[in-house]
Amino acid sequence: MTIFRWLIEMQSAGQWQEVGNLSAHAVWYGPTESSKAMNIGISVLEEFRGQGIGSIAQRLLAEELHAQGVVRVEASTDVINIAEQRALKSAGFIYEGTLRKAQGRADGVHDLQVWSHLS
Repeated sequence: MTIFRWLIEMQSAGQWQEVGNLSAHAVWYGPTESSKAMNIGISVLEEFRGQGIGSIAQRLLAEELHAQGVVRVEASTDVINIAEQRALKSAGFIYEGTLRKAQGRADGVHDLQVWSHLS
């Protein structure tokens, strides 16, 4: 599986600094190219959270992927990650549903929300 990665940088006082990163990988829902979606993920450094950076970065990435011909961009987040749910909504993503017991973590198996951004 090919995973694409991008840095999120912000300029402050003439200096660029890394504030997070984005990733994307293809998921397939059928055999044809039009069945391909891109699943994106984001990580924002703790000191930069709550400033709208995640919403802007995810919206811009979705728009760029649409410009490249991707019809469906999707993201998932833990059901308790309210901040990311707000960021996805602000970025223009639509909540589609919950994948029950979909992600194993150190503290157990968690439910995930699925969100999509369509061209």
